[in-house]
Amino acid sequence: MAAILVVVKRPGSPPEIVSISNSLESMQSVVGGYIEMVPLKGFKNVDVIFNEEGRLMNLPVNVQLPYWGPIFGPLIIAGRNNRKGTSVSLTKNQAEDIAAMISTLPGPRTPKPNPRYIAPAFRKLRSNPYTSASSQWFAYEYKLSVVKHSNVLHVPNQVTWIGPFTGSPASVESGNFKLSPGDYVVFESERAPGQDRRTHVVGIFPDPGGQQVKFAKRIACTRSAKLDPRNPNPVRLFDTDSRCIATFVLGKEMACE
Repeated sequence: MAAILVVVKRPGSPPEIVSISNSLESMQSVVGGYIEMVPLKGFKNVDVIFNEEGRLMNLPVNVQLPYWGPIFGPLIIAGRNNRKGTSVSLTKNQAEDIAAMISTLPGPRTPKPNPRYIAPAFRKLRSNPYTSASSQWFAYEYKLSVVKHSNVLHVPNQVTWIGPFTGSPASVESGNFKLSPGDYVVFESERAPGQDRRTHVVGIFPDPGGQQVKFAKRIACTRSAKLDPRNPNPVRLFDTDSRCIATFVLGKEMACE
C-alpha cells in the first residue's frame, strides 16, 4: 500500500508531519482501535481520523476540535478523495498549515461542577461525606456504537439482545455474536471505587428498526435505578459521535448540558 503524507498529533506532544501506509490497519495502529473520520473545518477535503471508542477506553484528551469537541487519544489528519471516498496525501504546504493550526488548539479542560448532574437530594447536603468524593462510589457510562464491518464479537458476560427487531429485550448468555454493518452495540464503562475503568459489551441490537437510542436508554436507566440512592454519580449515555444524549439519576432521565 502506497504511503501518504499526514499530520499526526498525540496527546501531550506537538503535531508531526509523517508518512504512513494508506491502509486501514496502519491508521488503526496509530489511533489504537477502530477509526472515526470527521471533516476538518477550514480545510477543503481534509479529514481528522481518531479512535471512535477513545472516550470509553479512557484515552487522554488530545485537543478540543472546533465544531466537534474533545478528541481522545492520537489523531491523524489526511486528505480526502471525494470521488473515491478514500484518504489521500496532504500537500507539503497543507501539512505545514494544518500542523501550525493544530498547535494552537486548546488541550484538556478541567470540567466545572454541574449541579444538574447531582441528585436534588444531595444539593442541600454538600457537607455529607457521601457527596464529597464521588470516586468512593461506582460510576457508569454507556456508549452506543454502530457496526461498520462484519465480524464475530466474543462477549464473556451476559448481554441484552434485541433482534432481529422485535422490540422485546432478552438476556442472552455469553458467547460469540455475528455482527453485520448497521447493527448496534452498547458498551458499558464501569469504574469501581479505587480502580480503573473497565469496558465491556452489555447490549447488541441487530436491525433495531431505528430505536437503538430508546433501547440504549433503557439499559442506562435500569442501571441508574439499581444504584445506591446515596451514590452522587449520574449514569450518562453517549451516541455514536461520543456526544452525551441522556443523563440518568436514580432512574430518572435528565438532559445533558
